[in-house]
Amino acid sequence: QLRELVRIQPVDGDLLERTEQFLRDQLADKDLRRPADAVASAYAIWALSETGANEGLATALAALRDQAKTSKDPYALALAGLSHLYSNKPPEGIALMQQVCAFQKEGGRVTGAQTSITGSQGRDLDVETTSLAILGWLKAERPGEFNPNVQSAVTWLGQQRQGAGSYG
Repeated sequence: QLRELVRIQPVDGDLLERTEQFLRDQLADKDLRRPADAVASAYAIWALSETGANEGLATALAALRDQAKTSKDPYALALAGLSHLYSNKPPEGIALMQQVCAFQKEGGRVTGAQTSITGSQGRDLDVETTSLAILGWLKAERPGEFNPNVQSAVTWLGQQRQGAGSYG
């Protein structure tokens, strides 16, 4: 958010550096076998990679790839895919987003996540997971491959809006 804000308003450079360091600190001392730690690390890596702060992320990205080999969590896989796509590693990112496709149910919902960065459960967890999947499929820039996934996921997501227009 701060990197986006810089485009329209001055932001203290020290604040940017402290925020990036905070995210990097989130990667230290994490046990990637624990779902909550794995998701927190993947989220931090995605945030850093999306802003272009890729320096020193090679080891963390490799750990995400290793974890993805046995992962049954589409939320973590989507975060790993997004991290690789934003780190200019499209083959790895696309392969991870292909894995996410296996978790998409008829009707578009992407389900099966263990936890999210916000601790959501049930339908709310599926909303978050489906949203991350959509972002990853779009970022992969493979419309011929992922458009059916995106279209059904967006349709399902739109149906989850509550009366006031929010999701929960």
